[in-house]
Amino acid sequence: MLGSLFRFVGGVMIGATAGAVGAALLAPKSGDQLKSDARSYWEQVKQAGAEAEAMRRVELETKFKKAKLNQPFEFDVDYYPSEKRVETKFKAGGQAQDGATPGSS
Repeated sequence: MLGSLFRFVGGVMIGATAGAVGAALLAPKSGDQLKSDARSYWEQVKQAGAEAEAMRRVELETKFKKAKLNQPFEFDVDYYPSEKRVETKFKAGGQAQDGATPGSS
């Protein structure tokens, strides 16, 4: 029984080593390229998260204003990703008002 366990563990180790060597030899990119691609992807994910956060912030602020005013509303959102800026136009009671830009004080 103990001998079969050693053979099984030895087979797993040999298989894992062969798999790692095969993956290293057949990898489509070098380590530096892979790291660069991973960093680029991570930056894209962070930017998409920041954009989603800005849009959600505008939506929640508008809902808050509506609840505070307790009247019908409309809003228009313009997002400028290169400037990381959001502009809102808020209509409450039929009169247009410029909304605050999130992130600016």
